[in-house]
Amino acid sequence: MPDYRTVYWSLVSCEAPPSGRIVAGIADMQVPLDKDGNYTIVVSRPEDRPKNATLANGVAWVEWSPRGEGVDSTENRTDYGMLMLRIMADNPAWAQSPNHVKRPGAEEAVMGPYLPNGEYTDKATFEASELKN
Repeated sequence: MPDYRTVYWSLVSCEAPPSGRIVAGIADMQVPLDKDGNYTIVVSRPEDRPKNATLANGVAWVEWSPRGEGVDSTENRTDYGMLMLRIMADNPAWAQSPNHVKRPGAEEAVMGPYLPNGEYTDKATFEASELKN
């Protein structure tokens, strides 16, 4: 195999525990990269998806859990859900691999620019943003 950092990564949206059912997901090869090798993935419910969150605009989109925790009771919290970033089969020589994170809080020091960065925004703010392609 040629030199590599990781063989595969994906981001999946799930119902929160206790069900944990996967709702939607996207694999690394489906995520467009900008000129610097960075990417943007928007996670939202379909009705909240920004109009510019499209592959044509260099943005991947994943659906947020429509069932919240997925519990069939009045106690189900519909705004809950879970994201899982799965990074698999890393090259042991890759110094920034998440496999080298040995304690909580050391992620940024170990992973550096490979640590995913998340932020919250609303639909209107994202739609007004200038996307970097």
